[in-house]
Amino acid sequence: ITSLAEGDGYNPGVTWVTSTKINLGIDSKLFDSRLSFIVDLFSEERTGMLTNIQGVPGYLYPNNLLAGFYDNNYLAMANYNEDRSRGCEYELEWRDNIGEFSYSFSGNYAFAQVINTKLSEANVTYPWQKGVGLMDNNAYGYIAEGLWQSYEEINDPRNARIATQKNPVPGDVRFKDVNGDGV
Repeated sequence: ITSLAEGDGYNPGVTWVTSTKINLGIDSKLFDSRLSFIVDLFSEERTGMLTNIQGVPGYLYPNNLLAGFYDNNYLAMANYNEDRSRGCEYELEWRDNIGEFSYSFSGNYAFAQVINTKLSEANVTYPWQKGVGLMDNNAYGYIAEGLWQSYEEINDPRNARIATQKNPVPGDVRFKDVNGDGV
């Protein structure tokens, strides 16, 4: 069977990501090179990251009759997303000899964080559903509070259930009612 399908839209304006980086480092050796330390700090801001544009109704694409109400599979990718990376690395080492015996002790610490500063996101109802301001690849949405332990707990009206969890059973994940509406 031979078939034909329309692919993603074409965007002639797609460009490379733009990045601004700042790195600061200090390497030092003291006490006849027995004690050494390294400190590295970095920051990077990227703009124009390639992404699918979200939140555009699928009915705006008449050639895609099978598209869902919000189907972005036929949109061209665009340079839209932005993020900010910051971090540090520290290393400390002691090297010495006792006669012919050599030894060293060292330790290091590293931290890096990538925060989304601009995202193509679908329109969301509540602010906690947005990804802007969160770490990159951070899971967000529902918050698990544990597992339903019994049918008595499930049927207790003081315990909220999210609307998408129609018929939970003991052992199902119990989600937090973030906005306090009881649903």
